[in-house]
Amino acid sequence: MAVKAFGILDSPTRVMDMLSHKQQLIASNIANMDTPGYVRKTMSFSDYLGTSASPLEAKINDKFGPVPYSTETGEAVNPAEEIADMQRNYVLYSIASKEMNSTITKLKTVINVGQA
Repeated sequence: MAVKAFGILDSPTRVMDMLSHKQQLIASNIANMDTPGYVRKTMSFSDYLGTSASPLEAKINDKFGPVPYSTETGEAVNPAEEIADMQRNYVLYSIASKEMNSTITKLKTVINVGQA
C-alpha cells in the first residue's frame, strides 16, 4: 500500500478498498444470477478487517492491507437486493472518497504552511 507511509490515509484507504471489493462482488452476483448452481457472495466490513490467524499474517496485513474476504450465502441472487446493495455501497464509497479528499486537502495545507 503506497500511502502506508502516511498513516493518516490508511483507514480511509482500507474503507475504499473494502467498498471497491464489495462492488465487484455485487457485479459478479448480478452477472452470474442466471448461471446454474451459482450462489450469492457477500462480505462484511468486520470480516474484511477481522483478526489475523498468525503473527506472519498480521505483518502481511499491516504492510499490504487485509486480503479481501467473501463468503457464499447459499442463497440465490435476487436482482432487486443486489441493486439496492449496489446503491448503498455507492453512497458509502462517495462518503469515503470525500473523507479521503478532505484528508489530502488538510495534508496539503500542512505541507504548504510548513514551507512558508
